[in-house]
Amino acid sequence: MQPSATPAALNAVASLEAVAALAVAALLALFIGLVAGNLTRRLLRRLEGERFDAHTSGNATTVKGVRRATFALALLVLAFPALELAGVN
Repeated sequence: MQPSATPAALNAVASLEAVAALAVAALLALFIGLVAGNLTRRLLRRLEGERFDAHTSGNATTVKGVRRATFALALLVLAFPALELAGVN
C-alpha cells in the first residue's frame, strides 16, 4: 500500500514560512488587543470614577470583550498580508 500524496496546496499552507508568518501576525494581533483593552480600561476608569471599582464584573467583561474582538479583527487583517509575504498564494 502506497502512502497517499498530500496536495500541493496543503503543503504550501503548512510550510514553515507560512506558520512563522501566522505566528508573527498572531503576536502582533495579541499586542494590539492588549493595548486596546488597556485603553478601554483607562477610559472606563476615567468616565466612571469610583463606580468603576464597584462594578468589577461588568467592566471586566467589557474589557475582555474589547480585547477579544480587537484580537480577532487584527488577526484577520494581518493574516493575509503575512501569508502573502511568506509566498503562499
